[in-house]
Amino acid sequence: MFGGLGDTGSRGDTWVWNGSYWLRPRLAVAPVTREFMSMIFDPALHALVMIGGRSNATGREVQPDLNATWLWIGTHWQRRQTAHLPAANEGPESWLHGSLAYDAVTGRVVLVTTPMGIHFEACSTQTWTFDGTDWRLEHPETPLPAPFAALINEPQTGHVIAVLGPRTAVAPVGFLGTDCQPGSVAGRALPTSTTWRWDGSTWAQVSAGSEPGGATLGITLTSYGVSLDAVAGAAMVALESDESLWSWNGSRWIAVPGSAGGGPPPMTTDSMLSVDASGHVIRFGGVTQPNGPQHSNTWVWNGLHWRNVVTAATPAPTRIPPPRTQDPSITTPVPLPTASAS
Repeated sequence: MFGGLGDTGSRGDTWVWNGSYWLRPRLAVAPVTREFMSMIFDPALHALVMIGGRSNATGREVQPDLNATWLWIGTHWQRRQTAHLPAANEGPESWLHGSLAYDAVTGRVVLVTTPMGIHFEACSTQTWTFDGTDWRLEHPETPLPAPFAALINEPQTGHVIAVLGPRTAVAPVGFLGTDCQPGSVAGRALPTSTTWRWDGSTWAQVSAGSEPGGATLGITLTSYGVSLDAVAGAAMVALESDESLWSWNGSRWIAVPGSAGGGPPPMTTDSMLSVDASGHVIRFGGVTQPNGPQHSNTWVWNGLHWRNVVTAATPAPTRIPPPRTQDPSITTPVPLPTASAS
């Protein structure tokens, strides 16, 4: 786990979950502090791939650091130089955010971003792929509509699936502009939630109506899907409005029995969610909405129920000196807070 949002702003600490508790490695070099970044495991590289996010650090190297591709290779961070970079998608702040998943068929990491801006709404997303060396902007025959809620590895096909919430037709109204052609298919209304599959070259809708969250998916801050690696043989998402887990069987979404109660606090956003080497779902941090406290609890789903893990080491400040970034002029907010939404 890297970074996230704390009481003083974006964080830059690295933590490793060993199945029982968190470990904080001593690092000489690390990425600049950030939140809202994207990270996924690439088995071909045997590394975590991280890109994007935004930071409240200052210095001339901050933006290049955020735009760069970082690899966590088990013991340290490595900044990978690429000939091309995914375009920033967030208005005047010019920062990149989106979702990553790994396509096992093509051996590429897939990044989906949605162009944003003041008085602007996008019809479709952008799809980028990373082959371990460089990023490539794809031009699918059928673009993925915007916005999307989650991007997930699909074990049934080895490809990637995207979960979308419903939307009205995209059309310019008042000051609102779009990138849709008048009457285009790209800007059409999506009356129900949908699931789409990336086949390596284009997107195709494969399901409608069974998605977690249904009509509210992607609409409110407290009701959206968070993607998980399919370590346990099933693609899963967690609905943060009630912390329930949902499993994808290749054609529709199914609620996981017992996951909606007795677990992490409901109505929580911006938590860290992943799967460990044992196939257990791990959830850390989050913010209770609206305007609630930040959490620093670790929850584990063992296939039957949630368990609040009390560990000897919790992602929180320690006396380890902060690692240097690529540029010594970058300032890192200190001290790091005791609660995190990572």
